[in-house]
Amino acid sequence: MSSVVIDVCVLLAYVAFTDQRTGRCRAVAEKIADKLGIKQSNVYLSVKRLREAQLLVRTADKRTGEIIHLVNPYLFSGGSLQQRGFMIKTYAEAIQRE
Repeated sequence: MSSVVIDVCVLLAYVAFTDQRTGRCRAVAEKIADKLGIKQSNVYLSVKRLREAQLLVRTADKRTGEIIHLVNPYLFSGGSLQQRGFMIKTYAEAIQRE
């Protein structure tokens, strides 16, 4: 499988595991690899490329300190205007911190 196909699959897996109300994904690479049937190292490489392309950002939850991922809210969005605004704001802040 080509790296582009794997990257798309990994991105879609993160979307599938994302909490639609908050835009946050708490899935870890091991879980993504297991669901996709690929090596965990391939997930890490895909996440690196997705982060470089700003399609995915890694950040810490302000309340818990837990590491989470956010999918670029301009790719997929749902919920009310207020929820989308919150997701865009949270994503923009996380991108600036990277």
